[in-house]
Amino acid sequence: AGRVMIVDWDVHYGNGIATAFADDPSTLYVSVHQAGLFPPGAGTVLETGRVNSPGTEINVPLPPGSGDGAYSAVLERIVVPAAHRFRPDIIIVAAGVDASGHDPMGRMMLSSLGFYRMTRMIVQLADELCEGRLVLVHEGGYSAWYQPLCILATANALADQPRPYDPFLPSLQHLPGQDLQAHQEKIIQHLERRHPALKYAGRNHR
Repeated sequence: AGRVMIVDWDVHYGNGIATAFADDPSTLYVSVHQAGLFPPGAGTVLETGRVNSPGTEINVPLPPGSGDGAYSAVLERIVVPAAHRFRPDIIIVAAGVDASGHDPMGRMMLSSLGFYRMTRMIVQLADELCEGRLVLVHEGGYSAWYQPLCILATANALADQPRPYDPFLPSLQHLPGQDLQAHQEKIIQHLERRHPALKYAGRNHR
């Protein structure tokens, strides 16, 4: 693969991945994470790549409390247009589930349905751009009762199977914060308008 896109929706900023590919213009890294969680002060919107690889890092530091609506908007308005512009040969997903609403390590509100929808979007993107070449790597997930359901939802979406039953879904799905909020929208708009990998492509892939 000559061009690799890494999409990271683990709740923490992927500082290790970012460092490993910091000077590699053939790798586009997109990290969607809880703002300010770990490492402190890292993974800001201002980190967009180094001199030898400008525009190859996209950080989406979502505020605590972001749920399915915010993450779906990021996939649709950040990940998809960036991928269309970058044209990867393969997509790799750092598919942690510690951004779930029941996880003790973060303060996000993703449900198993949210993980299912994100995975379906990534599958469709890989089919469209790189002949289905897609790898998902499991990362964080620390809720003993909810991690298995989120992983199963991810696996079912990857295999084009129906979303599995989730008895805990009502406890998350009907919270008002599951919809995209105005303060979350500002982060997405900032990236659409200012990030070098998005400011021209974002209008064409909504």
